[in-house]
Amino acid sequence: MVVALIVPGTSIFWDLILYNGLLIFISIWVAIKRAQVIGIAIGVWALASAYSALVELAALPASPLFSGLGFILFYPILFYFILRSQQFE
Repeated sequence: MVVALIVPGTSIFWDLILYNGLLIFISIWVAIKRAQVIGIAIGVWALASAYSALVELAALPASPLFSGLGFILFYPILFYFILRSQQFE
């Protein structure tokens, strides 16, 4: 965050490698720690974010369906995880 304030703009290192790599690592780690649903939700978000950053940085033809679908799927999966984790008695 501090580097983004000092050096504004997009870069392959900060956008793709650091942010999205960290998200993918977190999603795998959470999925291994027996919270597969939230791991999948974070993974879907990370893949959509990586795709969006790659399209922006490499000037590839964008598919709003893929990136939008990834971001949209995050919320129902997260909602399902919250409902499943609640203990109703």
